[in-house]
Amino acid sequence: MEDKKIIVFEYRLDYYWKSLSLYAIVLSVFILIRESISNTKVIESIYQPIIFLLIFITVITSIALIYQMYQKKKVIIEETSFVFKNRWFTKIIDFQNIQKIVIRNNKYKKLDFYRIIFIKIKGKRRAIRINPAYYDKEQLLLDEFIRIKKEFNL
Repeated sequence: MEDKKIIVFEYRLDYYWKSLSLYAIVLSVFILIRESISNTKVIESIYQPIIFLLIFITVITSIALIYQMYQKKKVIIEETSFVFKNRWFTKIIDFQNIQKIVIRNNKYKKLDFYRIIFIKIKGKRRAIRINPAYYDKEQLLLDEFIRIKKEFNL
């Protein structure tokens, strides 16, 4: 049996966790400040809208996190194809169907780590855009695309 090389890159959720925890901490600090000050009329007029805004932002971030966890996005690189997969569909792109792979650096030279990968498919107008920073093992994902680009002269 042949041993195929398959690399799986899963969607990163740490940004959602970090922002959710930050919003929850700020919300709890505001609530503690609100409860500790004795003059409630001043607090109701100043801090109440901020608390509602923080609650709204926390709920929206929680919903976004749950949605992204439910989607289960993955990029799978196999020997002869890319597989873009989430909970509802799977899109397989053979290397022979790829017209060009462009790895664009950031416009600002200071931020070298931020790159975007464009995959132009034969017969399609729009390119597929991948941001490696959104996936686990982002440097390995970028290295694999560079290897594939050199190997297939794309």
